[in-house]
Amino acid sequence: MLLKAADLGAGYTEEPGDSHDKDKYGITGCPALEKLSGDGELKSAVQVKTGFAYAGEAGMSEELDSDSPTALSAQLHTLYDAYAACPSFTITSGSSPTDAKAVKATVPELGDERYGVTVTMSGPGGTMIMKQIAIRKGNVSVLLMGSPGLVDHHIEKALSKITTD
Repeated sequence: MLLKAADLGAGYTEEPGDSHDKDKYGITGCPALEKLSGDGELKSAVQVKTGFAYAGEAGMSEELDSDSPTALSAQLHTLYDAYAACPSFTITSGSSPTDAKAVKATVPELGDERYGVTVTMSGPGGTMIMKQIAIRKGNVSVLLMGSPGLVDHHIEKALSKITTD
């Protein structure tokens, strides 16, 4: 089950799950990430997404994926191995290139498997830091991505809402 704005507390507004798909982007300078089509998404049997804004500024998205534990594990390994292979790369949205640097992030000891990356992006609009944490619990994985403070604060709550077979 996905998080709801009411689960997160005051100041959060929910955004439709497809609102994050509007801004397609590309990645260059990292063959491992380029191979993933730059979307950084898992290709699971079932996938649902939602997003949140906090105080009209900071944001966070949630993705739940369901598949066999083996398939989810392999996809998570592929995604996070790609980030590890390329500590720096370029993200292009429209015609604006943004330099990005990825470092392994600390992830709480939850679930059966866990991964995390913090990406610092520097471009014409300034610098932005984004954190992504993925935790697999049985046949379900939860991915939170967005402002590092929001992701860290809500990962346990997101994991507590999922049920596994």
